[in-house]
Amino acid sequence: MLDVIPYTPLEVLVVIVEFLRPVLGAIAVVAVADIVLLGLSAAGIGGSLRGLGWALGSALGVGAVVFAVALALLPAASGGSWGSIQGTTDLFAVTAGALGLGLGAAAAVFPPLQFILGMGAAGQRGRHGQRRQA
Repeated sequence: MLDVIPYTPLEVLVVIVEFLRPVLGAIAVVAVADIVLLGLSAAGIGGSLRGLGWALGSALGVGAVVFAVALALLPAASGGSWGSIQGTTDLFAVTAGALGLGLGAAAAVFPPLQFILGMGAAGQRGRHGQRRQA
């Protein structure tokens, strides 16, 4: 059964890394920014959980777009095409790789979105947690 599978999981991982190599610098910058925002949130500086739904929905939307683009481009990045994908194992590997990229993108954009959307809510409360009267 395993003699039929043309790619090993390591080969699929190598293709995904080769696909991301041109943007690895940008991914590192986003990771550092996410760590800084995580530290600010842990210190209590900045946003609140008020914009959680909007931030989560927006992040999942970005992840869905990245998933769709990666699903379309991953076969070409390996030198193949959708016509060269044979069997459920190949289809599963490409879909899982694209899903991983989509979830990674959603996880990368969620902290900045949460921080930005929560910032407006943090400044609306007075000294004792009561809303200011205008």
